[in-house]
Amino acid sequence: MRKIVLAVAVMSLAGGLAYAGVRSKGVRASATSTKSVQSLAECVALRLAQSSGYEIRDSGTGNPREIQLKMRVVGVPAVVGIVAIEDTGSERRLLTFATGKATGAPAVITEGSLACAAS
Repeated sequence: MRKIVLAVAVMSLAGGLAYAGVRSKGVRASATSTKSVQSLAECVALRLAQSSGYEIRDSGTGNPREIQLKMRVVGVPAVVGIVAIEDTGSERRLLTFATGKATGAPAVITEGSLACAAS
């Protein structure tokens, strides 16, 4: 039983560290849009869902609203990218954070979020 509790604790800690690690890499790209937070979040989630091998998690609420891109590492979901959609009143600001090889999660999340802001 202790081993199970320890394994769950380690996996939870690893997930939290991955999230903090992605944020600590700094903003990869940013954009502004006059679209609603809801329509931006739906567009970003749909674009990211088209990339195989990733899981998408939408916070659904909050300012900024966050959409996380996750991939499984040894069976544990790890955050590899985040799109934060911040409502500043007159416009919405999209900030993308990602970690990994430039052709992996950073490309997927940056291209998806910038395309949604532009369209």
